[in-house]
Amino acid sequence: MMDDRKRSQIDGGIILIGLGILFMLRTTGVIGGFNWSLLFRFWPVLIILVGLNLIFKETPLWWFTTVVFVLGVIVLFIINPEIDYNRHNQHSFVEDGEYLSYNMPLQDPITELELDLNIGAASLVLDRVNDDNNLYELITDRRGIRPEIDYSFREETGYLKIKQSKEIRFSTLSRRNNWQLQLNPHLTHNIEINTGAGQFELDFNNLKIKELTVNSGAAKMIIYLGSEIETVKLNMGAGNIDLYVPEEKAVSIKTGLLFSNNNFKELGLIKTNNYYQTPDFADSHEKIKIEINSPLTNIKLHFYSVD
Repeated sequence: MMDDRKRSQIDGGIILIGLGILFMLRTTGVIGGFNWSLLFRFWPVLIILVGLNLIFKETPLWWFTTVVFVLGVIVLFIINPEIDYNRHNQHSFVEDGEYLSYNMPLQDPITELELDLNIGAASLVLDRVNDDNNLYELITDRRGIRPEIDYSFREETGYLKIKQSKEIRFSTLSRRNNWQLQLNPHLTHNIEINTGAGQFELDFNNLKIKELTVNSGAAKMIIYLGSEIETVKLNMGAGNIDLYVPEEKAVSIKTGLLFSNNNFKELGLIKTNNYYQTPDFADSHEKIKIEINSPLTNIKLHFYSVD
């Protein structure tokens, strides 16, 4: 029979191997973090394991309880993913089937929000929140790349930074980010989006936008500009842009394009140097200034009626 000292060494080795597996899963992003309180929530299972240990103690299966305990802890952390961002910012996290939902209540006395959004190759949909009591709402794929979120505020301005996690997750190596970001319509926004290649549907029709800047690689963009928007700057690689502007807005478009195809003249815009402008731009009080920089882009401008 094996002596107690040898058994303790083997038990210790099994536990160390289990801890190593846990930390490896944490490093690769398969699990989001360690919440040891999960073990206390399942304390009846620990009692069962103690009973099994007493039963198998003097049998050839004496090691069985330790292995079950270690495997159980690993499985517990895998099926209970943790949030990867700062908890003191009071972001809420919900897992719903194939999606993860994040949101943050609008609590601070702010009137403006500075949004800095950094993602890689992505599919992004942007519009207004479903609940006006939230500062923002974000939906991502459960098996996609997790966001890192940071929020602070000074005086009447909030500062929200959202970027994709740098962690490598085995389940995301062949996936593109699919994000849906929703913003509060009662705040004035300054937005900067930095991204790689992707597809973007940005609906600002019901949002207040003071300044919008998009820096991207090759992209397909559909952008709806609302009545309360002032300045738009698009810097991108080759791509296609469908730009929707309220029909009551006078438009000035500055282009830094090497090769482009557009419908500006067909819509009656007048070209002066690098600017295309609607005839009423100089005298209008409802203006949108747009700057587009791209080496090769197909641009279609559309005017739509705002209800």
